Amino acid sequence: MTKKTWIILVSALIGSGVLFYSCAAAPALDSGSSSSSVSSEPPLGSQPGIYVGTNGSDTNTGTSKTAPVLTLQTAILKVLANGRAYVYVASGTYTYRNGLNPLTNSSGVTNSGLLISNSGINFYGGWDNSFSSRAADQYSVLHGSNVIDHVVLIKNSSNVLMDGFVVRNGLAISPSVSSPKGGGFYITNSSGCIITNCIIADNEGWIGGGINIESGGSNRIYGIISNNTGGYGGGVYISGSPDNIINASVVNNSVGNEGGGILINGSSSSNNLVTGQIFGNSGGGGTGGGGILINGSAANNKVVNALVSDNYSYAFGGGISFRAPDNLISNTIVSNNTARQYGGGIALQGTDCKVYNSRICLNKITNDSLLCSGGGIYISGAGALVYNSRIENNSTPVDDDRGGGISFYNVTSGYISNSIINSNSSSFGGGVCFFGSIALIANSSLFSNKASQYGGGVYSVSSTNILTENTISANNAVAGCGLMITYSSITLMSNTIASNAFNNYGSGFWIENAAAVVKQNRILNDGASIGLRNNTEPLSFVSNIIGGAAALSNTGISESTYSDSLGHTVLGNIFITNRLKFLYYDFNGSHIVTNNASWANINNTNYSGAAIAGGNSVQ
Repeated sequence: MTKKTWIILVSALIGSGVLFYSCAAAPALDSGSSSSSVSSEPPLGSQPGIYVGTNGSDTNTGTSKTAPVLTLQTAILKVLANGRAYVYVASGTYTYRNGLNPLTNSSGVTNSGLLISNSGINFYGGWDNSFSSRAADQYSVLHGSNVIDHVVLIKNSSNVLMDGFVVRNGLAISPSVSSPKGGGFYITNSSGCIITNCIIADNEGWIGGGINIESGGSNRIYGIISNNTGGYGGGVYISGSPDNIINASVVNNSVGNEGGGILINGSSSSNNLVTGQIFGNSGGGGTGGGGILINGSAANNKVVNALVSDNYSYAFGGGISFRAPDNLISNTIVSNNTARQYGGGIALQGTDCKVYNSRICLNKITNDSLLCSGGGIYISGAGALVYNSRIENNSTPVDDDRGGGISFYNVTSGYISNSIINSNSSSFGGGVCFFGSIALIANSSLFSNKASQYGGGVYSVSSTNILTENTISANNAVAGCGLMITYSSITLMSNTIASNAFNNYGSGFWIENAAAVVKQNRILNDGASIGLRNNTEPLSFVSNIIGGAAALSNTGISESTYSDSLGHTVLGNIFITNRLKFLYYDFNGSHIVTNNASWANINNTNYSGAAIAGGNSVQ
């Protein structure tokens, strides 16, 4: 048989191309960096089994292709009685009391369609009635008829395989359900189980609409998980279970609370891997996670080689929400997701979470009546790293909002490195907003971002920041086109801040009520390349190259109020005279150095009340 593969075609509108993503039936991924195949070919002939068909009878032996049984539960009994490990199931639909288990719980409610409590049994569905072949588009349908709590219950088992099934219409959500978990699959205290080439659809479960995995670990899920609903974890819910792999298309699942597509929860749920396609899912309030939520101290989980697209969260993280420590997003595209308030693409609220080698694009915040933050990524808490990633074309509503690309809120150690942040938009901080945060940007490019108010490239308020070896260009804002620094402490070192929009309120950057060290930068912008206002502490400008982007009426350093502080250091800078009309410009007009003035004034310590003004030169 040809290995079944579901190919999901998703137009992510990224660049000018259409992305084609393929979810293989069962690549054996342990880290997301390599893959191999788990064969879907059952060892027919060399491994005898028990046969099940819609035309079978439980009075048959089941050991012959011509004498199949009808009920899958009966097949398990005969597998054990005959010392076999394989169950071959013909195509067709198996329903409550017609192939599926009629067992009930203590309240008289149907509990499971198929109860698997023995290890090492392999179920292969999708066979023709003669059991001679399996077609790629044929399945055995296990239909819960909305009366079975769990269509499949795997309990206290290991190494169970299910291949080639549609599992649908389980209902584990009604008040009479004793265990409202896993309408499709409920896998509890089991390990090493593989669900592959399966479609889990149209199930409902309060905790895990499609699949619930709790306790045990090292289980693997491949296939399609779609249109399931519930309270938490619409597609998949994992609790107290480590080392599982979800490599599937998780599509159009929804919840009233958290984790529309996938929810991984609890301190024991570590080292899980999510890959494949996560799109079209939606979540309600709480901690959010329209596509994926990792919550409750679930550490060291990974989202790798995934496409997370077109998901929605009412609260945090339209695509992905992390509220647990040391989790990772890597080699992943997060696009076209929406959140109502925080993190249109991603919300990182756990300690030391990371985004590596990923593309975060076309995500947005939609609610313009609330203070919103982080069109692409929202980060809060203790530590986060965005590395070697592209954050582009993300947005927040233009209504007192922050961080079109990335928003840092009360972060104690944040890092952006080797990344591209472009074409994002917001009210404050079109590219990046720092609020009450200690954070660094290094070796990155921030360009073509726009703020309807302040800080086209970067807006920093009440923060301590270092920016080093970045390029900040072609950004636009009402003030601080490249950067706006207010009530903050900032070090700008070895950056190129150039060609940002013409602005007399800090075309390159605007410093207001802040402390700054500006050293060894190339600052080449039209208008007021550097704007100063109401700074209460001396600022330091050392060894910079300062000029305009063209030969216009530009200003190198401009003070815009009488109240700017005294005692600045202006030392060893090079002013490009053919691109500046004013080298220095003091608001009160008493200390102005122009191209027509004596060059000796360039080192006049009276300028701007500079305590040190020496070694400056013109070029």
